[in-house]
Amino acid sequence: MNSDRSRTKKIISHAKERGVKALFITVDAPQLGRREKDMRTKFEGTASSQQDTGKDKFRRDQGAARAISSFIDPSLNWADLADLISAADGMKVVLKGVQCWEDAVMAAEYGCDGIVLSNHGGRQLDGAPSPISMLPSVVQALTRGGHLGPRADGTKFEIMVDGGVRRATDVLKAVAMGATAVGIGRPMIYAMSTYGQEGVEKLFEILKVGPSVPSAGSITLMIRKSSK
Repeated sequence: MNSDRSRTKKIISHAKERGVKALFITVDAPQLGRREKDMRTKFEGTASSQQDTGKDKFRRDQGAARAISSFIDPSLNWADLADLISAADGMKVVLKGVQCWEDAVMAAEYGCDGIVLSNHGGRQLDGAPSPISMLPSVVQALTRGGHLGPRADGTKFEIMVDGGVRRATDVLKAVAMGATAVGIGRPMIYAMSTYGQEGVEKLFEILKVGPSVPSAGSITLMIRKSSK
């Protein structure tokens, strides 16, 4: 979220005009964590196009992440969602970085279309819970509040899990526990940056090779029993 809200709305409008279907709002990094490894690598590249256009000031002595994110507005709060949903003008609005069931319920109550359970890859707070560990309490709270049933427009509130997904069994577990979908970050980055297309193809092969049907049934049954 840019501190200059007019620029944020312009970017949203630009995305919608080009067919983007959803707006993901990152809420777990209003201020970057102390990324010491990143800080040791001084930023020598060019700024983002948005920073260049807006002539933003940014520091080059604390790593790339801090340099290219200097425009982030730390004051973003629940009251801003109405304007963002209005600016999205029909695009789905999803909060990325939810880390407790209370915020999941509030996201549904404020009109969001879904959430992404994520701890920002563990790069914000080293003691943050893993996304999969948050999932049961989030599903239970949203179910109690009646937020997981069909809405008036036929859509459903979606729960995505981002982090720790390395193979098909991880996907299966998340979906069996109530997730709509999972996010895949580091595996895709590592595969692409190291081996290119061949690496990405191998990654998808790993993700497709899941357990046998009996094993899948056992995992689902085990999760259902544990949730009672």
